[in-house]
Amino acid sequence: MSERSYVSWNALLSVYVDQGHLEKTLHLFWQMQMEGMHPDQHAFVSALQAVCSLADYEDIEGWPNKTMLLRIGYGLHSDARKKGISSDVFVGNTLVSMYGKCGVIAEAEQAFLAMPFHNVVSWTAILSAYLEQGQGAKVLKLYLQMLEESIRPDNLALVIVLQACGILAGKEVPVNEKGEKTMALEIGRALHYDLRTFMLEFDNFVCTALLNLYGKCGAMIEAENVFMSFVSLDVVSWSAMLSAYVDQNCGEKALLLYRQMLQEGLQVDAVTSVVVLQACSALAESERTLVIARNTRKTAALEIGRAVHADAYKKQFAYDLAVGNTIINMYGNCGVLSEAEHVFGVLNIRNIVTWNAMIAAYAEQGEDEQALMLFKEMHKHCITADEVTLIFALKASCSMGCLDVCHCLYFDIICAGRETSSLSASLIHAYGRCASLKDATSFLNELSEFHLGSWNACITSYAGEGDCTSSLFLLEEMKLMGIKPDGLTFISVISACSHTGIVVEGAECFMSMSCAFRIVPEGKHYGSIVDLFARAGDFSRVNSLLKSMPMPSDESVWLCLLGACHTHYNVELAKYAFDHALMVQPKHAAAYVALSNVYAYAGIQDAICGPKGTN
Repeated sequence: MSERSYVSWNALLSVYVDQGHLEKTLHLFWQMQMEGMHPDQHAFVSALQAVCSLADYEDIEGWPNKTMLLRIGYGLHSDARKKGISSDVFVGNTLVSMYGKCGVIAEAEQAFLAMPFHNVVSWTAILSAYLEQGQGAKVLKLYLQMLEESIRPDNLALVIVLQACGILAGKEVPVNEKGEKTMALEIGRALHYDLRTFMLEFDNFVCTALLNLYGKCGAMIEAENVFMSFVSLDVVSWSAMLSAYVDQNCGEKALLLYRQMLQEGLQVDAVTSVVVLQACSALAESERTLVIARNTRKTAALEIGRAVHADAYKKQFAYDLAVGNTIINMYGNCGVLSEAEHVFGVLNIRNIVTWNAMIAAYAEQGEDEQALMLFKEMHKHCITADEVTLIFALKASCSMGCLDVCHCLYFDIICAGRETSSLSASLIHAYGRCASLKDATSFLNELSEFHLGSWNACITSYAGEGDCTSSLFLLEEMKLMGIKPDGLTFISVISACSHTGIVVEGAECFMSMSCAFRIVPEGKHYGSIVDLFARAGDFSRVNSLLKSMPMPSDESVWLCLLGACHTHYNVELAKYAFDHALMVQPKHAAAYVALSNVYAYAGIQDAICGPKGTN
């Protein structure tokens, strides 16, 4: 065959893969061999790139799964090895990327190590493979090794490393009220120095990743400084700054920045729309609700969200997968199920995120039966449930008190090997809400790892059923097993003691919080201990507690006290609690109702006014 024939085939394969005709690329690769052509390294690179790109679409309905793609990848690797070109730097780099995309990190590493030498593309491929698996610490370790081998990172390598640091930030607990993550922030600042060293501080691609990292670390001043340092702000950099605000739950700031972006004449793309819709969801979570026909609606967030949806529709990306998923989530958070259902229905392509968004919308709005019906429908479409799906299905089943569904979900969790802390806690909580404490305890004992959340869920379940003895027993068992209780543990136990009148043990638990476990009591803890003494009629201790509290009391303390005053006909203290409840939250309906009940029980006919000194 002439050399031009090889060039023609390779050019054709390259064009098809670049244009996204991935399955056609693989068909052409096999057709090439059937016609007697022996693929060279360029043809193998195109075929492997097609497998890489298909792996990105694996979680979408109707696309090949990773198991099948991996078989194709193994076959291509085997053929390349037989032809003696698997160690070629271009083929090797693409093999590393392919295995990384398919989620088999061991094979990616072997392909990397089999290469006789590595260039910056090789290192970037292995860094990306570990990033795909969420192994941020490993990426940073390899980055240091790369520098030690005198390989100068390019902008893509630095973006991957910055994203890896972002993964660490996502796992780190904030150290202050600003939400700053000190360890990730320190690494991020060191990487910022590196990109100056490599003269990439004005590269928009790198600076956008740096801005994202500072946002994830809660370092908003640094994020804003990076944003202001851009030589030219494009839609990507604006979207990154919007995303940083959303990450810190600053939905209102994000929407103000979005308005400024529009005023400066920038064209919004799909990514920007996703971030702005997320900002609407964040705003909805902080917005006061309006109840309409049993449904809760967030009117301000909804109005903005509808406008963004309409704009996305005009620009013809409203039903792109990521945008569509976020629109469903936004309408769900705003309490407008009919519009969420409409978007879900018209999406031609759905992935697990789509199904989760709709199931979550139903569960959050109390449409539990609809949530479970959609969960079953998802199974019919052969979509594998993930942790989010199962948590919302459990939420729906426990709201309905549906024990049979809990058993089915337990089977799904065990079969999928998803015994994570949040799922385990959700299942135990669901069993508790279904009044099946035996199942809750049995599952707790089956867990291979002891999660604090699971123990808390079990203690809360017993407390909810008024079984204070079992709650106290589980607390002692936790201590013996070396599991340190947290603030939530003590709220549940003290509340259980309060509702069953076990005063001494409840008081001992409250004291042990700070003395034995160095947990600083918060408003809810004081509310529980005040409730404990008030229910027992020990108002002298209640008065002592109220005077010695190191923080302003929240409304829960005063409402608990009002309830106890109703039981013990203590009108004077009830009026005192009422006045303080209204100081915390004026016109609190529950406070007015509680004081009215106290007056009615005591036979007092008196108008209820606001706090002392108000009209």
